[in-house]
Amino acid sequence: MGIKALVRKITPASSLPLFSYRRIGILILLLQVFSNSTAAQNRDATLEYARKLTRENEYEDAIAAYRRVLFFAPELTDSIAKEVGSVYCQTADYTQARYYYNIAYHHENQPEKKAALKFDIIQTHILEKAYLKAKLELANLRYANLPYARKTYTFYHAIVAYETEDYEEAYHRFLDYFGACDTAQVTTLFQQIEKYHHKNPNTAMWLSLIPGLGQAYVHEYREAINSFIINALFVSLYFYVSLTYNPLQGFVAVLPWFQRYYVGGIKRAKRLAQQKRKDQKELVLKKLLEYSLSLP
Repeated sequence: MGIKALVRKITPASSLPLFSYRRIGILILLLQVFSNSTAAQNRDATLEYARKLTRENEYEDAIAAYRRVLFFAPELTDSIAKEVGSVYCQTADYTQARYYYNIAYHHENQPEKKAALKFDIIQTHILEKAYLKAKLELANLRYANLPYARKTYTFYHAIVAYETEDYEEAYHRFLDYFGACDTAQVTTLFQQIEKYHHKNPNTAMWLSLIPGLGQAYVHEYREAINSFIINALFVSLYFYVSLTYNPLQGFVAVLPWFQRYYVGGIKRAKRLAQQKRKDQKELVLKKLLEYSLSLP
């Protein structure tokens, strides 16, 4: 609706002279300009406040401020989508983070920046442990051969291969990432992971049919000794009761306790093998990541 039409609608035509229409029109125009200026100032102030909260690591409050900005100024979505996505990522809301990263990606024209945004998206999948999705994103990455992107591409590929236990590919990816001068360091770390990767939890479980042997298989020697001694004590107790009274009483009195510790030892050996593999895997990855941070 035009200004004159608005004035005619709210004021009878015969009640005001022509100069009054002009004054009212000018007044409305000034009000519109003032309103737009105030809204812009409020928007800019809120945006700066959101960024300040982000710098102070107040991410939940920062998100609330960003949402106010986007509600009252949706035209800013494309320009601030990346920073909004980063804040959501800090709060572990990876779905929302990807939503804004994708907006920023599709409105970015520079290949280097598009590659960086795609890596941000891949990172959210890795943090969610959605490694197959991360692998698919890496396979479809258009900017992997850019000088900027090549090293990051190799690093994320190494992480995904490692987490999916494709250790051979992970080894070669990390070698490529760290360079020839760090071959010995990478090789040593992967030898550590191989030490426990071949310790099959099911093998540990079956070996524990002989008490303590499964625990010894995964180098838990204290656990092995405890398991052997406890089960040996129950066997000795069974023979003592059987010889002192009769075999039936020995069977009734001792068997429930023996069964509990014997079967428990078998299950525990399997859990120990699984935990050993997991712990060693996490330890080696932690060392690889720490080593990557030490690079210039």
